[in-house]
Amino acid sequence: MYFKQLDFLRFIAVTMVIMQHWFHFGTMMGVDLGRVGVLIFFTLSGFLITGILLDRKEHIEAGKSNLGAELKTFYIRRILRIAPIYYILLLFLFVFSYEEIRTKFWWYFLYGSNIYTYIHQSWDGLIGPLWSLAVEEQFYLFWPFVILGLPKKYISVFLKFCILFGPVLRLGSVLLAELIFTKADYKISGLVLMPSCIDCFAWGGLLAYSKKNAVQLNLGLLNLKTFSVVVLVTIVTIKINPSVSVELFYPTVLSIFSVFIIHYLVIGITGIGEYIVGNSFLLYLGKISYGMYLYHGPFPLIMGTLDFILSKLKVPFLLYDSFLNQPAFIKGVVFIFYLLVICTVSYFLIEKPFNRLKDHFIYARK
Repeated sequence: MYFKQLDFLRFIAVTMVIMQHWFHFGTMMGVDLGRVGVLIFFTLSGFLITGILLDRKEHIEAGKSNLGAELKTFYIRRILRIAPIYYILLLFLFVFSYEEIRTKFWWYFLYGSNIYTYIHQSWDGLIGPLWSLAVEEQFYLFWPFVILGLPKKYISVFLKFCILFGPVLRLGSVLLAELIFTKADYKISGLVLMPSCIDCFAWGGLLAYSKKNAVQLNLGLLNLKTFSVVVLVTIVTIKINPSVSVELFYPTVLSIFSVFIIHYLVIGITGIGEYIVGNSFLLYLGKISYGMYLYHGPFPLIMGTLDFILSKLKVPFLLYDSFLNQPAFIKGVVFIFYLLVICTVSYFLIEKPFNRLKDHFIYARK
């Protein structure tokens, strides 16, 4: 399930993350751009993965395939897409013991860095952003079993249940952290666990379901039961901490916003927006956005390693150190260029060859 125009949204999301982490742009604006970008990614993943699974469910129900075969193909294709450059990067970080990763290697190796972050109630340095990749992988582990295993008539109910109880699960994560940790940070504890993000994935999934079944997407979902739960959670969180209530429903608002964007990108944007969304360079940046997300954290180590190699080769000019004391604008432009070069090399030498292997593991055809 591939929509070329969604690469534009990937570009926007990863740009937000980098602007926050590299230039603290979101901090200056009073908006956590990094989190906005991550929540967009979660909603987008929910849309795409659910769409794929709904297609496969049709094949199973038509007797053209079976659950085991579909799960096997799904996971092999996901592994080929996600794992190669992640584990190559992990090995690189391990060799240099970057951010003391050797002391928590298995958390990262098993995609549990979000749990590690929750336990320590603090972001894990420059490799901290990898928590969101762990959330994605945990989502991939259980979501296919639910979508493929549930009777079709219950899928919509399940998605709405996840949307409804997402804030409740975030509240539970916050309360649990405050109960067992001396210094709990609700901005971390209410965000990093996969169940705390489940409504973001479900919003994207509901959009995929509505398109697949040609039904009107009801973004409100505000029947009496839903409204009662929202009011109850809001009252409880305001009593605990007024700021927490904002944090609990922030992902909900962002997910609904993301659903609108995804919807209009998929059906097609006209006018000047069509030229912006269809810009080939921006679409290319969206295509390499996974590498941009992985590499922007340990960027200093990558560039420092390249400088070390250049120094050993007696090259008089260093790529990284030579610009560290330059004005922020010049340094930023140069480092973004370097990041794009690294991601381009990674894409063509690692990601694309592994993606071609997916041709050997195709889904059953209609």
